[in-house]
Amino acid sequence: MSTAYMVAAGLVLVGLLLTALGIAVAAKAVTIDEETAAALAGIRLDRNRALEAQLIAQSRAVRRGLWMIFLGTVLQALGTAVPLHWT
Repeated sequence: MSTAYMVAAGLVLVGLLLTALGIAVAAKAVTIDEETAAALAGIRLDRNRALEAQLIAQSRAVRRGLWMIFLGTVLQALGTAVPLHWT
């Protein structure tokens, strides 16, 4: 196996792992808790309950989507690493 191949494969692995880490951090940060949703949906004298529920549902959907991307990236990294290990 050539040195260039090893360097390229190493760069791919590091890139995929950094992407996975970034997505994990974003997934954690994107969560809107009930208090924040209430503050965002709040009106001076009345709370907009529909908007509050919509913000929470959107937050959960985004978090699920980002975790799926994270898992896919990790699987890609493993798929790249396993052939390197066995050759």
